[in-house]
Amino acid sequence: MQVNREVKVKEIYKYSGRWFLGIIIFGALLPLIVEIIIKIIFDPQNFTDIFLSITSSFFLSALFNAIPLIIWAFMVRSLWYRPESEIYQDFYKHKAGVIGAGILTIGFILYVNIGIWLGIILHQPGASTSAIAYFFLPFYGIMTNLLGYGLGRLIGKIILAYNKEQM
Repeated sequence: MQVNREVKVKEIYKYSGRWFLGIIIFGALLPLIVEIIIKIIFDPQNFTDIFLSITSSFFLSALFNAIPLIIWAFMVRSLWYRPESEIYQDFYKHKAGVIGAGILTIGFILYVNIGIWLGIILHQPGASTSAIAYFFLPFYGIMTNLLGYGLGRLIGKIILAYNKEQM
């Protein structure tokens, strides 16, 4: 039974490059996706304006938005490049940590992007300076990466301990 689990873990490693590139592309496109969805929901009559704003605001927001997800992509990639002796014994704790980091980081980035674009599209007071949040996004995003990794790893240890007690 142990050998079958190790073989399954090794099979997962084959897809690390696709995950790495996909996470980075997702991070760069997330502001655009959020902007399109919010414009469709809250301002459908001016939807064509989005194509004019892509060139002016998309590059910097995508760059700042992608930095925490690039760090997370390296965390995901680190799962696949472990020495053979550590593959099975550490894989599940690291996997839980990386999943926790991803959930917390993507949740934080979505929260920031939705807040920025809702303020701009709904013409709320102070919305003209809300884009400054993109400057702080990489720093707070990296902190949420680390916090999410720690929480996920802790939850993974608790789950592994609970599973060992059940057996």
